[in-house]
Amino acid sequence: MLLMSLREVYPQEEWERLLQVPLPQLFPKSPFLKKLGKSWISEITLLDLLTHRSGLSNYLEAYGDGFALAKGWNHPMDPVTLLQSISFDRAKKELYSNSNYLLLGKLIEEMQGESFDLVFARLIQTPARMHSSFAPIAGNYLAFQEQARFSRLAPDRNQVFFDMSNALGAGNVISTVADLKRWAHYLFDEAPREIVDLMLKNYGRDSDGEIINLGFGTVDTCSGPFVGHQGSLDSYATFFGFFLESRLLVIACSNKESDFEQVMEILVDQITTTH
Repeated sequence: MLLMSLREVYPQEEWERLLQVPLPQLFPKSPFLKKLGKSWISEITLLDLLTHRSGLSNYLEAYGDGFALAKGWNHPMDPVTLLQSISFDRAKKELYSNSNYLLLGKLIEEMQGESFDLVFARLIQTPARMHSSFAPIAGNYLAFQEQARFSRLAPDRNQVFFDMSNALGAGNVISTVADLKRWAHYLFDEAPREIVDLMLKNYGRDSDGEIINLGFGTVDTCSGPFVGHQGSLDSYATFFGFFLESRLLVIACSNKESDFEQVMEILVDQITTTH
């Protein structure tokens, strides 16, 4: 979504150059960056955010420490307040942080001039023909459970649930196995090749030795490179993985954390040991 937005705003520029421009230079008129008013903005690029090397701490941790009451999690918080509460490490070591994608989500909204859910529907859901996916920008588990299509959600994901507007860009897409298969087909077979190549480029390795891509990680296995990502939010846990050489797709979705963890143990064992 970010790369496609950049192409629309800067049609004549090279993506890789844009990814390495400090945020104030790339978005000089951004109201959101101006509201943040943090000096670290000038030291961060889009590539830093996309590869989790921005030096920004995870706003979820600051969120929990600063707003410990459950009612704080269950109601929307100002994203400016959330990002102003985090710390910045100038060493900018690799650190998985949802703050990166919360900030990216707001920048995408500004570039597109519409809310994140509408951008997702136009740039991802519609071209990939994903029938049952959406990117909620409000509401949480408690609100979703009132809807018939979510009636079977398991209530033991965690003890508190945060509003989806507080997770903008950081995993707030809810999908299905069938739709993730459609997403995989679109991403690897239909999306612009230059986007996919840039997404799957090797930008270094994390502390576990996994190759860092844009939004994905790549593990070297006995069956070849395995690209994937795992995430969870409230009662939604998902794993998406793809063997590049054999084109084998692996998807796991669960509304119960304990079940998901057992499935992942089996998957990891199979992925790392099976030829």
